[in-house]
Amino acid sequence: MLSEIFDEVKRLALDKEVQIMLLAEKYAMADIATMRLNDRAEGRAEGRAEGEDRVTKLYRHLMSLGNTEDLEKAMNDKTYREQLMKTLGL
Repeated sequence: MLSEIFDEVKRLALDKEVQIMLLAEKYAMADIATMRLNDRAEGRAEGRAEGEDRVTKLYRHLMSLGNTEDLEKAMNDKTYREQLMKTLGL
């Protein structure tokens, strides 16, 4: 869409001031889109790190109790792992 607008501006040969304003708007919109993508990527990375921390805490807790049966089940069963984390407040 923006490239179509830019092409139309060139085709109409509008004065330089209008072309500069439209170019500035085009680059500002591209910067905003890039920032949004970066924010999403950072959010996903933070979420993964928090999830890993929760799982590590669960595994350490089960190991400290010597509860190898629950540890093995939690490692192999996502639903059970999530249930344990919820029960333990992790």
